[in-house]
Amino acid sequence: MVGGMKELHGMLSNLCYVKVGEQVTVKTVDNVLRTGNILKFEERVAIIGCGVHRYVVRKQELEKQGYVIPIYKRPRDFTIVN
Repeated sequence: MVGGMKELHGMLSNLCYVKVGEQVTVKTVDNVLRTGNILKFEERVAIIGCGVHRYVVRKQELEKQGYVIPIYKRPRDFTIVN
């Protein structure tokens, strides 16, 4: 069992987690290759910034490059009416 745990630990340490602020080169939703810093994660997309411009990229495109994406669930807004 200990050998299996070491293998699992080795595989997990090789994963490349992407974080806000990290620079990536990825294809945007309009199929243009852009390089920029990750500004924000949403449920299915990420926003990257290139100077003053912002672009939307699918998380799937980052996963194709081997990145592990953090799970993001948007908080739900509830309005209570009396």
